[in-house]
Amino acid sequence: MASPVLDSLTQNLMTKNRVCNEWLGRCAKPVIKEIDLDQWVSDLLASKPESIANDDFVNNMYAQMTPDSVKETVTVVHISDPHLDFQYVEGALADCGSYLCCRAESGPAPTDPSKAAGAWGSYICDLPQ
Repeated sequence: MASPVLDSLTQNLMTKNRVCNEWLGRCAKPVIKEIDLDQWVSDLLASKPESIANDDFVNNMYAQMTPDSVKETVTVVHISDPHLDFQYVEGALADCGSYLCCRAESGPAPTDPSKAAGAWGSYICDLPQ
């Protein structure tokens, strides 16, 4: 556990430039150009294409679609940021009060099936293999 913490400290928080610039105030600080965000947003909005110049372009787009036109239905599965738990145990306690549950060491198996880790995963736990 100490190694990742020390690595993070020495590689991110206590670099020579950070110590010199931020803590000691002895080195040349990097030049930071301030941006007037209000002006930047105004310039961006002023350069909007004519087709979306006002805020009703989405409503206009939907109005152009005829209600009787047939649209293809698409079924999509979106899996984002999966976390696998190689120690996941089906039937283990799913809400153990720790950050790693659904494992053999999570506590005694619950008598209530709704509190047990399911075959396809549990809302609180990472995914089984």
